[in-house]
Amino acid sequence: MKEDLMFCGLGNGISVADRNREEHNDYMMVAHIGYNRKITYYDKKLSQDAIHSIEYYAKYENSSASVTQSYPVLKPVLFSKMDVTELKKLFETKLTNRFENLKIEVAAYSKDERVVVFTTEEACHFLQQYYRYMHTESKRLIYRWVFIMYDRGNTNY
Repeated sequence: MKEDLMFCGLGNGISVADRNREEHNDYMMVAHIGYNRKITYYDKKLSQDAIHSIEYYAKYENSSASVTQSYPVLKPVLFSKMDVTELKKLFETKLTNRFENLKIEVAAYSKDERVVVFTTEEACHFLQQYYRYMHTESKRLIYRWVFIMYDRGNTNY
């Protein structure tokens, strides 16, 4: 990817800037992701990799305003409505960048509006921090740890 994308919350969704280009002595804004996850492109000459990164962020990422202000910047994703294979790939992407040789199992319960991830204690704590504004919990089971994320508590925004 020729662009070096930066995703930042400026109060009205997520602004996407390219660190490799400047405009008015600041990084050039190339796109914007609104609260409802609709993308507005400002630069029509983005590479396919950049477009893929922006679309991935708009579809899957949850961002909070800051560490101390944990309300969401984008409308929270309803993970329990997603396909389990897609969910597993999503959580593996988040965790394999932090943990080596990590094996996980994922289950989605759309009736209860929750997602369950079976993994290690460290990975559960990382997921709780990553999804800090969402209603989550971690528990120790007999042989593994489980991370539970509830969609119902996340749709009040």
